[in-house]
Amino acid sequence: MKYLPITVKLEKDYAERLKKVCNLNKTQVSTFIREAIFSKLDEGAISNIAGKNEPAYVPEKDNFSWKVKLDDGKEVEIMKDISLEFIEDLVKQLEFQLKKRQEVLRKQDKKSVAVPRRLIK
Repeated sequence: MKYLPITVKLEKDYAERLKKVCNLNKTQVSTFIREAIFSKLDEGAISNIAGKNEPAYVPEKDNFSWKVKLDDGKEVEIMKDISLEFIEDLVKQLEFQLKKRQEVLRKQDKKSVAVPRRLIK
């Protein structure tokens, strides 16, 4: 396998942050960048699949199922035979994580949306 060097220029504050993160994670900058690149490449193209969550209560089994109905009409089963306890815990955890996200974004108005940092430099 042949390797090619790739270079990148960063503003000083980003370079310093990168070094701090690498020190905290006990990794080399080159390893961190390589793994970040591989991770981004492995994500693939932006998904252009849209759909809606369709959770359902199954009274015969006293449990739940979860499907996603895609805009093209296809249905994808995500999970079935989900217990009430699992759903209750999931709802609790999602609410906690959404609240945590609002705190991280310093969101004060419920109608506000996240704004990418690069827009307000």
